[in-house]
Amino acid sequence: MNNHPNKKFKFKIFTENEKTITIRGIDKDLYERYMALTKVFAHSTGFMFSRLINHYKKDRTPELRHIRHMKSENEPTLELIKDLDKLKITKNDLMDAGEKIKYFFKNINHLEFASDVDNKVLEKHVYQIRNCKVNMPENISKLLMYSIIRSPKPISYTPDTTGSITIRKVQAEVYDEFLSACQLHNEKVGDAVNYLLTQVIPQVEITVIIMHELRENPLHFLTITTLDSLKVTKEDMEVIQERKLLFHRISNLEFAEDISSELFVEKVAGIYKCDNVSLPETVPRLIKLSRIKNEVEMIEKS
Repeated sequence: MNNHPNKKFKFKIFTENEKTITIRGIDKDLYERYMALTKVFAHSTGFMFSRLINHYKKDRTPELRHIRHMKSENEPTLELIKDLDKLKITKNDLMDAGEKIKYFFKNINHLEFASDVDNKVLEKHVYQIRNCKVNMPENISKLLMYSIIRSPKPISYTPDTTGSITIRKVQAEVYDEFLSACQLHNEKVGDAVNYLLTQVIPQVEITVIIMHELRENPLHFLTITTLDSLKVTKEDMEVIQERKLLFHRISNLEFAEDISSELFVEKVAGIYKCDNVSLPETVPRLIKLSRIKNEVEMIEKS
């Protein structure tokens, strides 16, 4: 969907001014999935819908706020660096601020990591990179690349399932500005909301998995999401030293046969919403049932 209004304007802070709205052309399955996921945040439907259009029109990252609220003496500190034209980063740049600093890079036109940046330093000090054109050293692990440089694909939906929905207690100013932006870009409100839902749902799923199911700080994980296929080797997993691996919405996920059960248990926190998963025979059946979630089709290697 081209010329989408999601970076074109700012919204005002939430107020008590609320309204009831009806929107046509909403994919009901997407909408219900989003609302089911966000129940864990204990807010009204209207508030969560307002947050959907508000946060993503600002190009914000929902989990960033939660991470900062989880800060404690023993947890890493997350530093956000954004909205730059060019930035070149050396190994010393990443290490200078101390052991417990992790960086989030966002909206940088040209982000270059110097050749002295290695897997260990990258894993330890870079949480995520979004909306950046990135130049990485050739020796960086593919699992680190996929997890840190985040550009998830939107999930798909079937237009045949669209209909009208009525939502109460929507923030009036937020919705009015969203409506104005849709009119400015000659886009139907239902289409704009569907687009946002396809972008947001994978991110909300990850937040819910890590913070409400696993009950961990997202800074402790390397999340690899929304890929068509991925083969993970023993060498890939051995590169990862500190953070756990979380695999999410990968159509075909294969782990090499030489990965031991001990290595798998040590490195893999979970596999969620992956269509086809192929694991080594060495991984015990109960570990498979524990690690693979959400109606995944498990394939036994012959």
